[in-house]
Amino acid sequence: MIRCVVFDLDGTLVDIGDLFYRVFNAFLARQGLPPVAFERTGDPWVSAYEQTARLHPHVRSLVRGDGFADAWADVLKVMLQSREVRVYDGALETLNRLRADGKRLCLASNTPKRFVDIKLSAGALPEAFDLVFTPQDKWGAKPSPASLRHAMNVFGLSSHEVLVVGDRPEDVRYGKNANAHTAAALYGYGAPEELKAAQPEFLIESLGEVVSIVTGFETGQNTQPGQTVSVGGRVGRDA
Repeated sequence: MIRCVVFDLDGTLVDIGDLFYRVFNAFLARQGLPPVAFERTGDPWVSAYEQTARLHPHVRSLVRGDGFADAWADVLKVMLQSREVRVYDGALETLNRLRADGKRLCLASNTPKRFVDIKLSAGALPEAFDLVFTPQDKWGAKPSPASLRHAMNVFGLSSHEVLVVGDRPEDVRYGKNANAHTAAALYGYGAPEELKAAQPEFLIESLGEVVSIVTGFETGQNTQPGQTVSVGGRVGRDA
């Protein structure tokens, strides 16, 4: 039985694609530079940075420096105060359903802590998580399983009682490094072929499918270790 679900944030629960480009272009405008184009596929950070490196090579060091981080934080706060963060369809329903079923909920993100805090404080996912992990914590970033093992210790769980959900290969490795169950979100920012190569147990195309996975463990349907399964469920289905 799954007793704890650990979610990634960006690309799994929250879609920051459009918001990211707006913040990125606000930073470029501060440098007197034209904006980069919004691409709807792939990792928004990689796409925007590569466009900038190609079009404006002299600002690459600025984008990697503290000035960009500060500008990102300033603009992000304004946008989030306007409730411009978009959560993926089914996110709130899935979290509420899992919580109602007595599951522990954790967040493990490789996004810097101050940006995670800004997004959570904006009310997109209010008070949803029992534990929140970021790279600034002593357990470090994913795919190190240290934070996941800490969560298991806090809640008195074994690895087979934990499901990790994320949109990148490091999320899958994070779960597998602690022998937890893993579900890869194909709707996020990770390349599907790379996610499949990481060999998660489950492939999902919507957040509602997480409920189907958890329910499957309770009914004995998820009994094929070593085989990646495309779930195709929704909240309430198979429940």
